[in-house]
Amino acid sequence: GKGSMSHGYRVLTHGSRRIGEHRIVIERLLKRPLTSDEHVHHRNGDKLDNRPENLMVLSNEEHKLLHYRYGWSLHEFSTTALEQLRETINSLLVKLVAHDG
Repeated sequence: GKGSMSHGYRVLTHGSRRIGEHRIVIERLLKRPLTSDEHVHHRNGDKLDNRPENLMVLSNEEHKLLHYRYGWSLHEFSTTALEQLRETINSLLVKLVAHDG
């Protein structure tokens, strides 16, 4: 398809559908479409570096928390740090449910 730029990302057009190249790369790697709750994070912060090793799938909530907790300048993010982030999210959710219950 044809390519263009949007908000610093390379976007490709397939028929009437416009999709970020980074999402296409991950979908091909995973052999499935991404859900609307999945965000593709660029580990090195370069939105045009769509090599598979530079991309990481996070939930939208994980991505927001990553940048809220560690700052928008953080991009290098290991799988160990991702597991710790997920544990933090789960413990916060447990506290919220207990508080609301």
